Amino acid sequence: WEGKENKPSKKQKAKNTTRSKKGAKMCRVGRVVVQKRPASVKSDEPLPLTGVKFSVTVVDFSAQVTLKQRFENVEAEPLEAVYEFVLDESACVSDFWADVDGTLIKGLLKEKQAAKDKYDDAIAAGGGAYLMEEDKARPNVFTVSIGNLPPKKEVLISMTYITEAGITDDGEIQFTIPGAGEHNPVKMALPSGKSKYDNEVGSGGMAIEIGLDMTSNIKSVSSKTHPISFELGDKPTQATVKLSEQTVPVGKDFEILVKIADPNKVMSKVQQDAEGGQVVMIGFAPKVESDVFTECVFVVDRSGSMSGSKINSVKDTMQIFLRSLPEGTLFNVIGFGTSYDKLFPYSVEYNDANLAVATDYVSLLAANMGGTNILEPLMDVFKETTKPGIPRQIFLLTDGQVSNRAECIKAVRDAAGTTRVFAFGIGGDVDRSLVFGMAKAGEGHCELIHDASTTNQKVLRQLGRALKPALTNIKVDWSGVGEVKQTPYVLPPLFSGSRLLVFGFLKGAATEGDVVMTAATGGGKTTTAVVHVNTTHVTPGSQLYKLAARSMIRDLEENRSYLGPNPHVRLAEAETLAVSLKYQILSKQTAFVAVEKRNEATEGTMKLREIRLDSFEIQTGGGGRGGGGGSRAGSTNRKLKCCMASAPAPRFAMKSAQPMQVQVRAEKDYGGVPDMKKECKKKGYSHDKWASPRNRQAESAAMAAGPGTAAATPARTVATAGVDFTTIIMKQKANGSWPVEALAVVGMTPEVVKQAMPADLAAAGADADAVWATLLVCAYLRQRYAAAETEWSLVVQKALRWVDKLVGGADKRAALEARAREVAAAQ
Repeated sequence: WEGKENKPSKKQKAKNTTRSKKGAKMCRVGRVVVQKRPASVKSDEPLPLTGVKFSVTVVDFSAQVTLKQRFENVEAEPLEAVYEFVLDESACVSDFWADVDGTLIKGLLKEKQAAKDKYDDAIAAGGGAYLMEEDKARPNVFTVSIGNLPPKKEVLISMTYITEAGITDDGEIQFTIPGAGEHNPVKMALPSGKSKYDNEVGSGGMAIEIGLDMTSNIKSVSSKTHPISFELGDKPTQATVKLSEQTVPVGKDFEILVKIADPNKVMSKVQQDAEGGQVVMIGFAPKVESDVFTECVFVVDRSGSMSGSKINSVKDTMQIFLRSLPEGTLFNVIGFGTSYDKLFPYSVEYNDANLAVATDYVSLLAANMGGTNILEPLMDVFKETTKPGIPRQIFLLTDGQVSNRAECIKAVRDAAGTTRVFAFGIGGDVDRSLVFGMAKAGEGHCELIHDASTTNQKVLRQLGRALKPALTNIKVDWSGVGEVKQTPYVLPPLFSGSRLLVFGFLKGAATEGDVVMTAATGGGKTTTAVVHVNTTHVTPGSQLYKLAARSMIRDLEENRSYLGPNPHVRLAEAETLAVSLKYQILSKQTAFVAVEKRNEATEGTMKLREIRLDSFEIQTGGGGRGGGGGSRAGSTNRKLKCCMASAPAPRFAMKSAQPMQVQVRAEKDYGGVPDMKKECKKKGYSHDKWASPRNRQAESAAMAAGPGTAAATPARTVATAGVDFTTIIMKQKANGSWPVEALAVVGMTPEVVKQAMPADLAAAGADADAVWATLLVCAYLRQRYAAAETEWSLVVQKALRWVDKLVGGADKRAALEARAREVAAAQ
């Protein structure tokens, strides 16, 4: 706990006629800032949330969302309500307004301090005021303040934000409104009487309406989370989606999947801003076919807070992760806390010997390394030069917070040319700005793991993405349509199954023509995609050019813009402010403010109330305005009671960043070999001449019975399948095959396996037994553990690639698989 007196400014003392003039004390609890009220102001029930509605328009890979929220002051005193929420990093807020008892007040976008002053002035005069701002220190965290809401009145708050839609591995466009989940129940109330806003938001639930406008024909629209109905529009590229029920309970994720005729088609859209300028959006979602060779480094938090189910789940996941790696991969495992510990001095070749050592190492992992210091192990990885043609991927798992978030994100961004970062935030206390920021800076993806039982699914899903081929060195030639200002200014690698949106602000007169994208596919090859842009065919609305403006602001914030790599801070901030005001989107330099002038001033000591918005917030937010360091001067009678978007207030969990004591086990544990790199290279990255002495005994036992069998890791019961399947996966070899003996765990003896083997395969040679055993294991996993496919799919894919090489391709494998399915079904 830490506190300090928060005294009002002289200006505020002179004009504050409705608030107590006693000082307040600020206290920090984790990421939540609590401002203590004077004792005379009681903390009553939170301000009721009585209705929610989402109105969404999805245009290809962009989505415009208007969110309406109705609140009611049922008390006898005026209230101020303050809440925070987090949007994804691609989102931009473009509109904000309030409707108080039938009076519509539109928010105006102003420079941030000017907007705050206007808000305070309006409340001091007894009027109403409404403020929305983005936290300057924490990316994508927004605060809404509802000031001086009169007694027995209701308010309808509306905001519009624009974001990017996702794409699934199957090429479906994905739009999601995440909920809080079953562990964070949401309390909504019915209006105290008939409400004039019932037609706007319904009553006591959540309403959703979605319009679709695609470049390619819509084939189907589905939802795995809610019953929906949809109707095609006047064109086969348009549709309307509604909930089958008028409203639904809040707290559960809402997701729709849109299947289109050609998901890999390069698309273009043109939109015009208020001044007549045009912006072009180009969308690429390629399917890349090429061999993949990569380096995978698993960096896992071993601090004390990871103890129990967290570290056990991570250990189970890593065992499957290790067996999902393809041949030709380089890999390493690093554990970190206050210090850090490396399995190998540097990444080594993936083979049976090194897999056995890694299996033993992972089985012994414990959450016993003190605090959380992420930067040093990351820098250790970054300093190693990547091998030609082998990109590096880092999988970072952490449940904590750091004091040097900006430095961690910058380090990842600086290494983005050679290293891609996938970040996983575990539990409710993780610093979301850190994990999302590093994933964005490292051109990877981020997953939040609230339930330890889902660790396998989420980590292995991202490994699947990492192992896909990618387009690199992407260039876009806009000369066919004229001169443009492009954003993103620096284009990231594009992995197969992902999508990339590129925007071009047209300068001067635009012409109809072609835009050409070129990229490297690996092995010295290049690919080209051409899309025709018709600048006379303008898409209605404003979401594309506002999304483009948000991309440009992100370029400026990340120092990767047209201003150069390291522009002066004031120059970048001034340019950000200019873009924000021109295109009317919220930024760290601006804020929306709406002021309600009242004929009669609202008097009384204004109370502050908590608002629970768990149901429709994107992620968890926390902290007070201005980065959680305090409130504005003069706000002496406010309390930020909880203001969490998706979780209860976290415990104080900030871990100290102490100087690192690096524990790289090259000299001590590897027998003091003087030149590890030469020895490793000479032995083809094998470990057997320099393995840890404490691992050699375990290694010998492991090699005698097959990789992984000597590990002390217990078999896990997978929640999604309700059954144990990891034991048989642990028997897999590095090349993807299973020995005949591995089938004993499912009750099949070697004699039974060989008796069921097709005759033509039995004569195939020395590897026939292993080929047949491998096909039987794949069939067994598919039939018995279909619900856990996300977790074993990469293991099976690797196995089938090995089989194809031995039997002559997938076509010849098909008949053998059919026989294997019959045998597995009979077990």
